[in-house]
Amino acid sequence: MVETTTCAIVGGGPAGMVLGLLLASTFVLYRNANAFSNLLEYPVWLATGLLVPLTLLPGWVAPIGWVLSPTWGMRAIRQAAFGGNAWPEIALCVGLGIAYVALGALALRNFERLARSRATLSLT
Repeated sequence: MVETTTCAIVGGGPAGMVLGLLLASTFVLYRNANAFSNLLEYPVWLATGLLVPLTLLPGWVAPIGWVLSPTWGMRAIRQAAFGGNAWPEIALCVGLGIAYVALGALALRNFERLARSRATLSLT
């Protein structure tokens, strides 16, 4: 039987990478989108509970963390490490990853269409 910790890492990792794909789609439309990506790095870590527990943050931060896959990936790893049931969190990571793929493909298609219509797609 596969260990739950391994499944938590395998399930949570790709979901986080696909979240990056969603953010990377802005690079097609905006030349300096890397600044936007860097700007969101620490707030995402904070809102997902990677830096401090979510219980120490204001109540309005929790719903933001719920739609970000690293929140559920951390919970899955924590549950697996303490011997709990991590499968619901792993399922949420996979589900959010699928949603991120769909949103990323939609955003990439729309941003590419906008860049072509505005003639702002630069290859240099």
